[in-house]
Amino acid sequence: MRAAILAASLLPFAAQAGDCLKSAEAAARQFVALGVTDPVRSAGLVESASLEAYGERIRQVLDDRYAPGSVAIRQRLLGPDWSDERLRSAATEELVAAYLAAGLAQRANYRVQILGASSSRQRWGMGKDVTVSYRLAGPNGEQELKKVLSVAQDSSCWKVEMPFDVYDRIGVLANALKEGRPEPVHAVKSRSAIKLQLLHASYLPKEGMHETIWSRSRSGETRIWVGREPIVTEAGLLGTSAYWSCDNVNFEYPSLHLLLNPGAAQALNDWSSAHLGEDLALLLDGKVVSYGKVAGKLDRHLQLCMADRSLEEVDALAADLAGK
Repeated sequence: MRAAILAASLLPFAAQAGDCLKSAEAAARQFVALGVTDPVRSAGLVESASLEAYGERIRQVLDDRYAPGSVAIRQRLLGPDWSDERLRSAATEELVAAYLAAGLAQRANYRVQILGASSSRQRWGMGKDVTVSYRLAGPNGEQELKKVLSVAQDSSCWKVEMPFDVYDRIGVLANALKEGRPEPVHAVKSRSAIKLQLLHASYLPKEGMHETIWSRSRSGETRIWVGREPIVTEAGLLGTSAYWSCDNVNFEYPSLHLLLNPGAAQALNDWSSAHLGEDLALLLDGKVVSYGKVAGKLDRHLQLCMADRSLEEVDALAADLAGK
Protein backbone atom coordinates (compact mmCIF):
# COMPACT_ATOMS: atom_id res chain seq x y z
CA MET A 1 0.00 0.00 0.00
CA ARG A 2 2.82 2.42 0.90
CA ALA A 3 4.32 2.06 -2.59
CA ALA A 4 1.00 2.90 -4.23
CA ILE A 5 0.47 5.97 -2.01
CA LEU A 6 4.03 7.13 -2.64
CA ALA A 7 3.54 6.81 -6.39
CA ALA A 8 0.38 8.89 -6.29
CA SER A 9 2.13 11.65 -4.34
CA LEU A 10 5.08 11.77 -6.75
CA LEU A 11 3.13 11.53 -9.98
CA PRO A 12 2.46 15.29 -10.38
CA PHE A 13 6.23 15.91 -10.61
CA ALA A 14 6.29 14.07 -13.93
CA ALA A 15 4.31 16.84 -15.58
CA GLN A 16 6.02 19.87 -14.12
CA ALA A 17 7.33 22.50 -16.51
CA GLY A 18 10.98 21.90 -15.60
CA ASP A 19 10.81 18.47 -17.19
CA CYS A 20 10.20 19.89 -20.68
CA LEU A 21 13.79 19.88 -21.88
CA LYS A 22 14.76 21.96 -24.91
CA SER A 23 17.72 19.85 -26.06
CA ALA A 24 18.33 16.16 -26.59
CA GLU A 25 21.44 16.20 -24.40
CA ALA A 26 19.62 17.86 -21.48
CA ALA A 27 16.77 15.34 -21.67
CA ALA A 28 19.18 12.39 -21.69
CA ARG A 29 21.24 13.75 -18.76
CA GLN A 30 18.15 14.38 -16.68
CA PHE A 31 16.70 10.97 -17.50
CA VAL A 32 19.85 9.19 -16.30
CA ALA A 33 20.04 11.26 -13.11
CA LEU A 34 16.37 10.81 -12.22
CA GLY A 35 16.47 7.13 -13.15
CA VAL A 36 18.67 6.62 -10.08
CA THR A 37 17.27 9.15 -7.62
CA ASP A 38 13.62 9.61 -8.69
CA PRO A 39 12.50 7.00 -11.26
CA VAL A 40 8.84 8.03 -10.99
CA ARG A 41 9.64 11.53 -12.15
CA SER A 42 11.90 10.15 -14.89
CA ALA A 43 8.77 8.72 -16.54
CA GLY A 44 7.81 12.30 -17.39
CA LEU A 45 10.82 12.44 -19.70
CA VAL A 46 9.75 9.42 -21.75
CA GLU A 47 8.23 9.85 -25.21
CA SER A 48 4.48 9.17 -25.08
CA ALA A 49 4.32 6.13 -27.40
CA SER A 50 7.34 4.57 -25.69
CA LEU A 51 5.77 5.11 -22.25
CA GLU A 52 2.54 3.53 -23.47
CA ALA A 53 4.40 0.44 -24.74
CA TYR A 54 6.28 0.11 -21.45
CA GLY A 55 3.03 0.34 -19.50
CA GLU A 56 1.42 -2.33 -21.65
CA ARG A 57 4.31 -4.69 -21.00
CA ILE A 58 3.99 -4.15 -17.23
CA ARG A 59 0.23 -4.65 -17.51
CA GLN A 60 0.68 -7.93 -19.38
CA VAL A 61 3.20 -9.56 -17.02
CA LEU A 62 1.24 -8.62 -13.87
CA ASP A 63 -2.12 -9.76 -15.29
CA ASP A 64 -3.78 -12.72 -13.56
CA ARG A 65 -3.83 -14.58 -16.89
CA TYR A 66 -0.07 -14.36 -17.43
CA ALA A 67 0.93 -16.90 -14.77
CA PRO A 68 -0.28 -18.11 -11.36
CA GLY A 69 2.43 -16.09 -9.60
CA SER A 70 1.45 -12.77 -11.23
CA VAL A 71 -1.08 -11.92 -8.51
CA ALA A 72 1.43 -12.11 -5.66
CA ILE A 73 4.10 -10.20 -7.60
CA ARG A 74 1.62 -7.49 -8.59
CA GLN A 75 0.47 -6.94 -5.02
CA ARG A 76 4.05 -6.94 -3.72
CA LEU A 77 5.20 -4.39 -6.31
CA LEU A 78 2.13 -2.17 -6.65
CA GLY A 79 0.29 -2.73 -3.36
CA PRO A 80 -2.55 -5.00 -2.15
CA ASP A 81 -5.23 -2.67 -3.51
CA TRP A 82 -4.10 -3.35 -7.10
CA SER A 83 -6.68 -5.88 -8.28
CA ASP A 84 -6.61 -7.41 -11.74
CA GLU A 85 -9.49 -5.13 -12.71
CA ARG A 86 -7.60 -2.03 -11.58
CA LEU A 87 -4.49 -3.18 -13.45
CA ARG A 88 -6.43 -3.44 -16.71
CA SER A 89 -8.29 -0.13 -16.35
CA ALA A 90 -5.54 2.11 -14.85
CA ALA A 91 -4.09 4.89 -16.94
CA THR A 92 -0.59 4.15 -18.21
CA GLU A 93 0.92 7.04 -16.20
CA GLU A 94 -0.59 5.74 -12.95
CA LEU A 95 0.55 2.17 -13.59
CA VAL A 96 4.11 3.08 -14.56
CA ALA A 97 4.42 5.43 -11.56
CA ALA A 98 3.30 2.70 -9.16
CA TYR A 99 5.66 0.17 -10.74
CA LEU A 100 8.67 2.49 -10.63
CA ALA A 101 7.90 3.59 -7.06
CA ALA A 102 8.30 -0.01 -5.90
CA GLY A 103 12.07 0.32 -6.14
CA LEU A 104 12.49 3.69 -4.41
CA ALA A 105 13.59 2.28 -1.04
CA GLN A 106 16.40 0.30 -2.70
CA ARG A 107 17.75 3.48 -4.33
CA ALA A 108 18.10 5.53 -1.16
CA ASN A 109 21.81 4.74 -0.84
CA TYR A 110 22.74 5.51 -4.45
CA ARG A 111 24.07 8.78 -5.84
CA VAL A 112 24.72 9.74 -9.44
CA GLN A 113 26.99 12.39 -10.95
CA ILE A 114 26.63 13.23 -14.62
CA LEU A 115 30.06 13.58 -16.24
CA GLY A 116 29.04 14.55 -19.76
CA ALA A 117 26.87 13.87 -22.79
CA SER A 118 27.57 13.68 -26.52
CA SER A 119 25.09 13.20 -29.33
CA SER A 120 24.92 12.14 -32.96
CA ARG A 121 22.12 12.39 -35.48
CA GLN A 122 20.26 9.10 -35.92
CA ARG A 123 20.82 7.42 -39.26
CA TRP A 124 17.06 7.06 -39.67
CA GLY A 125 14.46 9.48 -38.33
CA MET A 126 14.74 12.96 -36.87
CA GLY A 127 16.01 12.11 -33.38
CA LYS A 128 19.44 11.86 -31.80
CA ASP A 129 21.43 9.13 -30.10
CA VAL A 130 22.89 10.57 -26.90
CA THR A 131 25.68 8.93 -24.90
CA VAL A 132 25.64 9.95 -21.23
CA SER A 133 28.71 9.36 -19.06
CA TYR A 134 28.07 9.21 -15.33
CA ARG A 135 29.50 8.11 -12.01
CA LEU A 136 27.33 5.89 -9.82
CA ALA A 137 28.09 5.61 -6.09
CA GLY A 138 26.40 2.98 -3.95
CA PRO A 139 26.92 0.54 -1.07
CA ASN A 140 29.51 -1.39 -3.10
CA GLY A 141 31.60 1.61 -4.13
CA GLU A 142 31.80 3.79 -7.23
CA GLN A 143 31.86 3.00 -10.92
CA GLU A 144 31.89 5.04 -14.10
CA LEU A 145 29.27 4.04 -16.65
CA LYS A 146 27.83 5.05 -20.01
CA LYS A 147 24.28 4.82 -21.32
CA VAL A 148 23.18 5.39 -24.92
CA LEU A 149 19.68 6.79 -25.28
CA SER A 150 17.49 7.54 -28.29
CA VAL A 151 15.96 11.00 -27.92
CA ALA A 152 13.37 12.71 -30.11
CA GLN A 153 11.14 15.77 -30.07
CA ASP A 154 7.66 15.17 -28.67
CA SER A 155 5.71 18.38 -29.35
CA SER A 156 8.03 21.17 -28.14
CA CYS A 157 10.00 19.02 -25.67
CA TRP A 158 12.80 16.50 -26.15
CA LYS A 159 11.79 13.07 -24.84
CA VAL A 160 13.66 9.81 -24.32
CA GLU A 161 12.64 6.44 -25.73
CA MET A 162 12.47 3.83 -22.98
CA PRO A 163 15.85 2.01 -23.12
CA PHE A 164 15.92 -1.71 -23.87
CA ASP A 165 17.54 -2.62 -20.55
CA VAL A 166 14.34 -1.80 -18.65
CA TYR A 167 12.55 -4.39 -20.79
CA ASP A 168 15.32 -6.86 -20.01
CA ARG A 169 14.52 -6.50 -16.31
CA ILE A 170 10.82 -7.13 -16.95
CA GLY A 171 11.89 -10.09 -19.08
CA VAL A 172 13.72 -11.65 -16.15
CA LEU A 173 10.55 -11.33 -14.06
CA ALA A 174 8.44 -12.75 -16.89
CA ASN A 175 10.70 -15.79 -17.31
CA ALA A 176 10.56 -16.50 -13.58
CA LEU A 177 6.76 -16.34 -13.64
CA LYS A 178 6.60 -18.70 -16.62
CA GLU A 179 8.33 -21.38 -14.56
CA GLY A 180 5.15 -21.63 -12.49
CA ARG A 181 2.78 -22.10 -15.41
CA PRO A 182 0.92 -25.43 -15.37
CA GLU A 183 1.25 -27.55 -18.51
CA PRO A 184 -1.19 -28.55 -19.77
CA VAL A 185 -4.11 -26.41 -18.59
CA HIS A 186 -6.56 -28.56 -20.55
CA ALA A 187 -5.92 -32.31 -20.39
CA VAL A 188 -7.41 -34.22 -23.31
CA LYS A 189 -10.59 -35.95 -22.16
CA SER A 190 -11.70 -37.29 -25.49
CA ARG A 191 -10.50 -37.08 -29.08
CA SER A 192 -11.10 -33.60 -30.45
CA ALA A 193 -13.81 -33.02 -33.02
CA ILE A 194 -11.41 -30.49 -34.60
CA LYS A 195 -9.10 -31.92 -37.25
CA LEU A 196 -5.52 -30.89 -36.38
CA GLN A 197 -2.60 -31.19 -38.79
CA LEU A 198 1.02 -30.11 -38.44
CA LEU A 199 2.37 -29.90 -41.98
CA HIS A 200 5.62 -29.13 -43.74
CA ALA A 201 5.11 -25.68 -45.29
CA SER A 202 6.70 -23.12 -47.60
CA TYR A 203 6.09 -19.63 -48.96
CA LEU A 204 7.17 -20.94 -52.38
CA PRO A 205 5.85 -23.86 -54.44
CA LYS A 206 7.53 -27.18 -53.69
CA GLU A 207 7.13 -30.65 -55.07
CA GLY A 208 4.67 -32.70 -53.06
CA MET A 209 2.93 -29.63 -51.64
CA HIS A 210 -0.36 -27.98 -52.54
CA GLU A 211 -1.35 -24.34 -52.39
CA THR A 212 -3.60 -22.91 -49.68
CA ILE A 213 -4.40 -19.53 -48.10
CA TRP A 214 -3.26 -18.30 -44.69
CA SER A 215 -5.90 -15.74 -43.73
CA ARG A 216 -5.30 -13.35 -40.81
CA SER A 217 -7.59 -10.60 -39.54
CA ARG A 218 -4.81 -7.98 -39.28
CA SER A 219 -2.40 -9.08 -41.97
CA GLY A 220 -4.77 -10.19 -44.72
CA GLU A 221 -4.28 -13.23 -46.90
CA THR A 222 -1.01 -14.95 -47.81
CA ARG A 223 -0.51 -17.77 -50.28
CA ILE A 224 1.50 -20.68 -48.86
CA TRP A 225 2.17 -24.29 -49.81
CA VAL A 226 1.72 -27.22 -47.41
CA GLY A 227 2.58 -30.90 -47.46
CA ARG A 228 -0.04 -33.58 -47.99
CA GLU A 229 0.96 -35.93 -45.15
CA PRO A 230 0.61 -34.62 -41.57
CA ILE A 231 3.52 -34.94 -39.18
CA VAL A 232 1.18 -34.82 -36.17
CA THR A 233 -2.63 -34.97 -35.89
CA GLU A 234 -5.16 -34.48 -33.09
CA ALA A 235 -4.62 -38.13 -32.16
CA GLY A 236 -1.19 -37.14 -30.78
CA LEU A 237 -2.49 -34.66 -28.20
CA LEU A 238 -2.23 -35.17 -24.44
CA GLY A 239 -3.18 -31.62 -23.49
CA THR A 240 -3.35 -27.98 -24.51
CA SER A 241 -2.80 -24.53 -23.00
CA ALA A 242 -2.95 -20.87 -24.04
CA TYR A 243 -0.52 -18.24 -22.77
CA TRP A 244 1.12 -14.99 -23.72
CA SER A 245 4.48 -16.36 -24.80
CA CYS A 246 5.12 -15.46 -28.45
CA ASP A 247 7.83 -12.79 -28.27
CA ASN A 248 7.54 -9.68 -30.40
CA VAL A 249 10.31 -7.27 -29.37
CA ASN A 250 8.96 -6.00 -26.01
CA PHE A 251 5.53 -7.63 -25.94
CA GLU A 252 4.21 -11.18 -26.10
CA TYR A 253 1.40 -12.37 -28.35
CA PRO A 254 -0.86 -15.32 -27.48
CA SER A 255 0.44 -18.80 -28.20
CA LEU A 256 -1.22 -22.19 -28.40
CA HIS A 257 0.75 -24.80 -26.45
CA LEU A 258 0.41 -28.46 -27.39
CA LEU A 259 1.57 -31.34 -25.20
CA LEU A 260 2.16 -34.42 -27.37
CA ASN A 261 2.13 -38.10 -26.52
CA PRO A 262 5.41 -40.05 -26.93
CA GLY A 263 4.66 -41.31 -30.42
CA ALA A 264 3.71 -37.89 -31.81
CA ALA A 265 6.63 -36.25 -30.01
CA GLN A 266 9.09 -38.71 -31.57
CA ALA A 267 7.62 -38.17 -35.03
CA LEU A 268 7.94 -34.40 -34.66
CA ASN A 269 11.47 -34.68 -33.28
CA ASP A 270 12.56 -36.88 -36.18
CA TRP A 271 10.98 -34.58 -38.76
CA SER A 272 12.34 -31.34 -37.26
CA SER A 273 15.85 -32.82 -36.99
CA ALA A 274 15.80 -33.42 -40.73
CA HIS A 275 14.20 -30.06 -41.64
CA LEU A 276 16.01 -27.41 -39.57
CA GLY A 277 15.47 -23.95 -41.02
CA GLU A 278 12.37 -25.00 -42.93
CA ASP A 279 8.76 -24.05 -42.21
CA LEU A 280 5.90 -25.68 -40.33
CA ALA A 281 2.18 -24.82 -40.44
CA LEU A 282 -0.69 -25.68 -38.11
CA LEU A 283 -4.02 -26.35 -39.79
CA LEU A 284 -7.29 -26.72 -37.92
CA ASP A 285 -10.18 -28.12 -39.92
CA GLY A 286 -8.15 -27.44 -43.05
CA LYS A 287 -7.46 -23.76 -42.30
CA VAL A 288 -3.98 -22.39 -41.58
CA VAL A 289 -3.90 -20.79 -38.12
CA SER A 290 -0.15 -20.62 -37.39
CA TYR A 291 3.07 -20.64 -39.39
CA GLY A 292 6.68 -20.61 -38.28
CA LYS A 293 10.27 -21.58 -38.97
CA VAL A 294 11.89 -24.63 -37.36
CA ALA A 295 14.80 -23.16 -35.39
CA GLY A 296 15.75 -26.35 -33.56
CA LYS A 297 14.63 -29.86 -32.71
CA LEU A 298 11.00 -29.96 -31.58
CA ASP A 299 9.72 -32.22 -28.84
CA ARG A 300 6.59 -32.98 -26.81
CA HIS A 301 6.10 -29.33 -25.78
CA LEU A 302 5.16 -27.32 -28.89
CA GLN A 303 4.41 -23.58 -28.83
CA LEU A 304 2.63 -22.00 -31.82
CA CYS A 305 2.20 -18.23 -32.20
CA MET A 306 -1.34 -16.93 -32.71
CA ALA A 307 -0.62 -13.21 -33.09
CA ASP A 308 -3.92 -12.32 -34.75
CA ARG A 309 -6.07 -13.72 -31.94
CA SER A 310 -6.83 -12.65 -28.39
CA LEU A 311 -5.73 -14.75 -25.43
CA GLU A 312 -9.38 -15.60 -24.73
CA GLU A 313 -9.86 -16.86 -28.30
CA VAL A 314 -6.75 -19.04 -28.11
CA ASP A 315 -7.79 -20.44 -24.71
CA ALA A 316 -11.23 -21.35 -26.10
CA LEU A 317 -9.51 -23.07 -29.02
CA ALA A 318 -7.20 -24.94 -26.63
CA ALA A 319 -10.24 -26.18 -24.66
CA ASP A 320 -12.00 -27.32 -27.86
CA LEU A 321 -8.89 -29.22 -28.98
CA ALA A 322 -8.87 -31.01 -25.62
CA GLY A 323 -12.42 -32.19 -26.25
CA LYS A 324 -14.06 -30.00 -23.61
